[in-house]
Amino acid sequence: RLYMMALVESVYMMTGALDNPLGDGGPRENNLASLVIVSVFGPIGMVVVAILIAAVVREQALQFALEIRHEENMAFVTRALENLNIPAELQRRVVSLHYFQKMSHDTEAFSQLFNRNNLSGPLEDAIRVYLYHKVLCSAFFTRGGPNYLLAVVRVLEDSMYLPGDYVARRGEVGAEMFFINRGELSVLVAGADSDDIADAVLIAGRKKKGAYFGEVALVKKSLRTAWVRAETYVIVSVLHRHSIEEIWEFFPLEREALVAHVSQTMERDKQRNMRTRWQDAVKDVAAGAQERQGPEGARASALLDGARTSALERTARTSIPSE
Repeated sequence: RLYMMALVESVYMMTGALDNPLGDGGPRENNLASLVIVSVFGPIGMVVVAILIAAVVREQALQFALEIRHEENMAFVTRALENLNIPAELQRRVVSLHYFQKMSHDTEAFSQLFNRNNLSGPLEDAIRVYLYHKVLCSAFFTRGGPNYLLAVVRVLEDSMYLPGDYVARRGEVGAEMFFINRGELSVLVAGADSDDIADAVLIAGRKKKGAYFGEVALVKKSLRTAWVRAETYVIVSVLHRHSIEEIWEFFPLEREALVAHVSQTMERDKQRNMRTRWQDAVKDVAAGAQERQGPEGARASALLDGARTSALERTARTSIPSE
């Protein structure tokens, strides 16, 4: 009995459970059966409680696994920004991008979902078709068959931009095409006298979900001819030239269709640039003529107006209409 009492006392002393396990001053005092029950069921009860608590903690950890990973990544990024003495405004934009990814386009979830160990090929294709169905409905893919669409959707990559970010810049090397999945973007072209962004001219209207741009870069090595700026939070799907060239080896007809479409686009851009330059030249000459404030200046201004109208009419007849 003394050994049993010592065992019970030591067990409950180590676990910190059940004050007075020996039942001193009560009906259990010096009761061997009570000591046996307490020594057996006390540890069993603690094990059961520990299992229940572990199960709850495990479920909570699984439920918030992505949130925990986001918080860890954000902690690393924040610490790196502080160590590098990044300006506060730039730090704020970095944090905004991470929160946008977390709320609207979880890169951690995507990387886990499309892990080859988690999905079969057909399942991955089905999910990608669902996620990129707006992209596949764009005019760019109207002539492509199902096998071509699947091949393209497998190589699409997503990129995110904050308001004010430039998705494309005039003069930079173009090597990819963009499909808009979310947000709005504006297009700016170079002014008449300068290629600087400060003198750029804003094109009326915005590119929205379902639109695309940059297709010229897929069929030829070229420089960007305009600036494309994000006006809201933007998600775009990127199609790289090296990826689509491998696909076109087996789908030459689709490449020919895109080349024809790009040729029309380049012709429209050429006509637009010609109109812009002609209008700017006419305005400059007309302004100089009006400065003379004489009969000759008035006649010259009238002649220039007539010439400008005729030139614009000829350009309109020869230009290719937009889609």
